[in-house]
Amino acid sequence: MPDKFWRTRDEKQTALRVLILQGGSLFDEGLNSLLRRDGNLQILTVELGDAVAFFQEVARLSPEVILLNGADDLKTIKFCDLLNAIPTATHLRLVIVRPDDNVIDVYERRRVVAAQSSDLLAIIRGNHKRA
Repeated sequence: MPDKFWRTRDEKQTALRVLILQGGSLFDEGLNSLLRRDGNLQILTVELGDAVAFFQEVARLSPEVILLNGADDLKTIKFCDLLNAIPTATHLRLVIVRPDDNVIDVYERRRVVAAQSSDLLAIIRGNHKRA
C-alpha cells in the first residue's frame, strides 16, 4: 500500500500544503510562481522575522512540506528546529533547494509508535507500518 504522504498528481485528494519560507529574493519569487502552477499544491508563504513568531506561524499553518532556499535561509534558521516546529505532525518533509549547485536536500520527520523491540528493528530497516 503506498504511503499517503507521497501523493502523485493523479490522485484526487486534497492539495498538498507547501510552505515557502520567503526571503524576498528573486529565486524565492521564482519558486513561488513555479509551484503555484501546480493545482495539487496549496502554496503558503511566511517571512522569517522574529524567530518565536515565525515558529508560531509555521505551527499555525501546519504544512506537510516546508521549502527553503539553501543559499539564504540556512544562515538564519536551523532545519532541525523546523522539523520539530509542528509537534503534532506525523509526517513533515523539509526540502532545501540549493541554487548554487542545483542540489536539493530532503529531510523527513516521521512519527512512528514503537511498542516492542521488534518495532524498533523494523523502523531501522525501513519496513515499519506508517501512521
